[in-house]
Amino acid sequence: LKGSKTRRSPTPEGDIAPEERYFFQNRSGPPHVSSNTLASVKLLTHDEYYEQIRKYRDHHEPEKKYLMKLHARSFLQWQFELREGFNICLYGWGSKRKLVQKFAEWVYPKYNPAPKIVIVNGYTPKLQIRTVLSTLSTAVLGDKNSTRLVGQPDEILDLLLSHLTDHQPSAPVLVMINSVDAASLRRPASQSLLAKAAAHPSINLVATADTPSFPLM
Repeated sequence: LKGSKTRRSPTPEGDIAPEERYFFQNRSGPPHVSSNTLASVKLLTHDEYYEQIRKYRDHHEPEKKYLMKLHARSFLQWQFELREGFNICLYGWGSKRKLVQKFAEWVYPKYNPAPKIVIVNGYTPKLQIRTVLSTLSTAVLGDKNSTRLVGQPDEILDLLLSHLTDHQPSAPVLVMINSVDAASLRRPASQSLLAKAAAHPSINLVATADTPSFPLM
């Protein structure tokens, strides 16, 4: 066909079924392999890289700022829910790390004395639940006393929660976990420990989830 992007193959001789004739005429051709390779690409120098970064402009930046402004209107409601003993999980498309960071900056001066805030990046490769509990213990007990908590992760968590029960802080410890459904924290044992920590009245949890089907899980 003139002007067509794809040309039909000649129909084979003889009488064949209509469906066979269709698939023969529309069968795929040989694969097209490009000769371009990454090895042929010229690498940018340090100065060239930063020059290109300075020129780059995110065309969606105004929309992102507007969306962040809309979410920030809910901060007061989130604070109320946390004070009532609820935890918060944010899910949906796109990164929510900046939103969590902004909420931490907003809520920090709302308490007197200031609350302990622990931010965990679950997407960090090879992150272990023991590291999360050690960071939480250091925030609650300090560097010296936290070293006394030894044993398995469940034992460390039990000792930490027992301390919070006996020495209830003036403001709950705010634990923020980015990508709570990341591969490093997805194991049932890790999720069980995080849920146990979040259930304590002296711990508030704000988590984000990146799995698109998270509401169905």
